[in-house]
Order: sequence, then C-alpha cells, then structure tokens
Amino acid sequence: MNIYPQLLMAVVLAASVVYGQVGRADVLALYNFNGSTVTPTNNPVWTSSTAAAGATPSDMTFGSGLGVQSPAVASSLVSNATGVYILDGAYGTPSQTDSLIVFGGLTSASSTTAAITAGDFFGFTITPASGSSINLTNLTFNWARTHSTSGIPTDWFLTVGSATASPPSSIAATVFLPISASSIWYSGTFALSGSISEATTFRIYGYSTTSLSPSSTRSMAFDNITLNGVVVPEPSTLMLAGLGISSLIPFAMRRLRGRKSLAGGDRSSSDENDPGASNLYPAESQ
Repeated sequence: MNIYPQLLMAVVLAASVVYGQVGRADVLALYNFNGSTVTPTNNPVWTSSTAAAGATPSDMTFGSGLGVQSPAVASSLVSNATGVYILDGAYGTPSQTDSLIVFGGLTSASSTTAAITAGDFFGFTITPASGSSINLTNLTFNWARTHSTSGIPTDWFLTVGSATASPPSSIAATVFLPISASSIWYSGTFALSGSISEATTFRIYGYSTTSLSPSSTRSMAFDNITLNGVVVPEPSTLMLAGLGISSLIPFAMRRLRGRKSLAGGDRSSSDENDPGASNLYPAESQ
C-alpha cells in the first residue's frame, strides 16, 4: 500500500482548513433592519442580520445628536420626527425594505468637529474573538433621499476607534453624497485598511460644508450597512494544524521502513504482530 497519497491528502486538508480561514472574505456585520414592524407591537430591529465566525457585532447605536424617535418604527415617512426611525415596508427604486431614516432637521453641523461634538452619528461595535484579529476591507451601504432639495447633510464620514474611546479620534474615510433625484437608491463605500484585535467602534457622522437649512420634512434613508473584512484565526489554530501534519510523519516513516524490509526479504517482527500487516505487502508467489 502506498501511503504517500494518504499523507499528501492529509497535508492538503490541514492546509485548506488553515488557509480557508485566513483567506476568505467575511461579512462581519450587516444591518438591513429587516423584520422591523409597526404592528402588532412596535418592533425595531437594530441587530446585525449576520455575523462572521470570530466577530461579534453589537446592536446599532445612535449619538445624542440623533437619537431614536418614539415610536421607533413607522409605516410611512414622518414629518417633524424627533429622531431617527425605521420605515416599515418598501421604499424607493429599486425597492428596499425596512430602511433607517435620518432627518436633516436633526443636525446642523458644518464640520467634522461640530458633528463629533454634537453626537450626530449612528454606528456599531465589532468585537473579535479572543486571540483573533480582523483585517478590514470596507464599509458599504445603500442610501436615498426623500427630497431632491437642500436641507440634508451631504458630507458623511466614518470614524474607527477603540470602543472605550469617546468620541473616537480617527477619521478613517469620508464620502460625499450629492443632492440627487429623490427616492432613488444609490450605493456608497467607505474604503478601509489595517486590522483590529480588540472591540472597535464604527460611527457614521453627517454634516454639510455648504449652506444647510435643516428641515424636519426632508430625510435621508440608509439600508444594508455592511462591514467587510477577513477574520484571522488565533495562532493556536495554526499551531494545531501544524501538529496534525507533524503527527503523520512517524507513521509515514514506519510504513516506509516496513516496505524497505520487505524489499530485502525480511519482514520485521513488529509487522508480524501488526493485524494490518498482511494488507501492506503483496502476496508471495507460490
């Protein structure tokens, strides 16, 4: 019996486990607010609908400048809202369901500093598994306007920082969401880089460097807020895979020595005591 194919297969399988975990792209968190309902009871869904192995996302949170209105779910667009809320049902083209609505009337910040000071953000925290780290790729989202006129923050930026910092000091990426046709969904992306190994908070702030006249009847819709990256397993996972491969070497060497003994016309006594030895050697010719 040729043991080399078995040894090679074991090595390949062990390597595929390790590199499969290291190299795959993960959806670390996805906030689509699906399942939020007005009736029979007001039920906002702030949780992530998915979480990659090795990453734990928190519920969506909101800064003091935004806050959540009561009730937190509405069946249609609300005028004079007192905070952000979830629109229960389909909205815009192409249709999106259960979207987060942020009103321009909730912020009048004209700079990044003012937005941070005012707490004009929504966000979440990602906690890597103990001993693991996460390589960040990007944060993507869909957005739409309920009105095509001014009065809504056009500049949005993302901060990334330790969950214990308040507010996070590092602005990781910025994006400009121009005034456009109302009720049309667009795609936005915050490009990210680097890695995290501790609980890390991601906050999306809004402001406008142009003349902003906030209106409580004009709002911004967000949906499918998605953090992407790669979870890197803890070093012990790699060590276990290496130990698994190395444990096959003595077995391979023992079988190889047995084959050499047979070639010299002598089977070792250990092979005679091995119940499986008869399967390792060809039958002798009569």
